[in-house]
Amino acid sequence: MQPSVPGFPLKKHLLPVCFKILFDYRTKVEKVLTFSSGVLEASGLYAYAHRKAGELNGIIREHVRIIDDLLVALISPQAKTFTVEELSKDYDYPDVDLNVIDADWW
Repeated sequence: MQPSVPGFPLKKHLLPVCFKILFDYRTKVEKVLTFSSGVLEASGLYAYAHRKAGELNGIIREHVRIIDDLLVALISPQAKTFTVEELSKDYDYPDVDLNVIDADWW
């Protein structure tokens, strides 16, 4: 199964460029979506501004799935998935509890 975009003929030589455009866009959007991620406490207008940004980010997250789905189709047209156990066994992927590691830094 090859990735396809309705209404556009598949031209394999353009797939890397298409991927780069979508990936760069998605990377930039992620920076916007994490705008308030470091704010632990706020009040007044400061809290209001971050709350409004968070509301808009929720809307953006719902719609950015369109880009995510295209990226998945370009990366793995068969939509292959792997368990952490498979990755650990076959590719030496670290199977660690990130919460424990994060807690060590607090």
